[in-house]
Amino acid sequence: MASTLTSLLSRSTLEDHAEILSAAQNSIAQTKGGTSDTTTQRTAVVALLKLDRFAEAVAFVDTYPKLRDEARLEYAYALYKAGRPTEAAEIAAKGSDEERGLRHVEAQSRYRAEEFVRARELYAELSGEREEDADADLRVNAGATEVQLQFTGAPSKKRKVEREDLEAFETAYSAACGCIARNELGQAEVLLKRAEALAGDLSEAEREAEIGPIRAQRVYVLLRLGKKGEAEALAKEVKAEELEDETSIHVARVNGMLAGRKGEGNAFLEERMLGKEIEEDGTDKPFGYQKIVLNENQFALDLGMMKFGG
Repeated sequence: MASTLTSLLSRSTLEDHAEILSAAQNSIAQTKGGTSDTTTQRTAVVALLKLDRFAEAVAFVDTYPKLRDEARLEYAYALYKAGRPTEAAEIAAKGSDEERGLRHVEAQSRYRAEEFVRARELYAELSGEREEDADADLRVNAGATEVQLQFTGAPSKKRKVEREDLEAFETAYSAACGCIARNELGQAEVLLKRAEALAGDLSEAEREAEIGPIRAQRVYVLLRLGKKGEAEALAKEVKAEELEDETSIHVARVNGMLAGRKGEGNAFLEERMLGKEIEEDGTDKPFGYQKIVLNENQFALDLGMMKFGG
């Protein structure tokens, strides 16, 4: 079985992770008492991650205590993707400072756990090392962290738009969100238009995935600016059901509902338009400040429908 597993790994492609997982599991099952070597166990974990079976990956590592150290990066990432960012950050933080991948996972986990100050510190450290990814992904992640700090009312080091923010759609979008957090809505509208224009350089599939959230955010900005006609027209171009995550879908629906509201609106109709509540799954869930606003929206609808708690 070991030779079979080695053979599979030597010709691994994106399509055969299920086969690799099966071979690894068979190898583990055939060892005495299930005490297989950590290489085989780690192979199974990686295959589970490749198959997006994150909760199973966590459970698998928990079955083999030694694997927590041997596959610390995989374990931390699985915890993060399974919606357990606080635990993921703690596991990643116990690794060596030389393990850059672990610090990436810790930074993203701190961000998702809304520990934005610590996330900022980690991104600053990573950016200071001037690795190949420092000028692109890290700048985007660091900028997003500053935006979250501003939305929560915490002190932020980034309070104005810089030239480098206009170079890519991700940074332009992040800068626009920062403007929204600071109530600089006119500049936010300009930056959102810039982000959409820059997204035009992506492949068609990538562009479609990125344009939706940008436009949904712009609908909100236009409404805040009192440009209801423009907001309503733009909202019709946003296909909420095609967005990639539940939070974005719900936010797009709310903004679209507000853009299309006539007069005082109809609470019963609007609740049907919004559909079901967000089904939180893994990292797909609103941040704390978003939940507050969404809950306030629901309370307002309940009042409009004369629904009161007993």
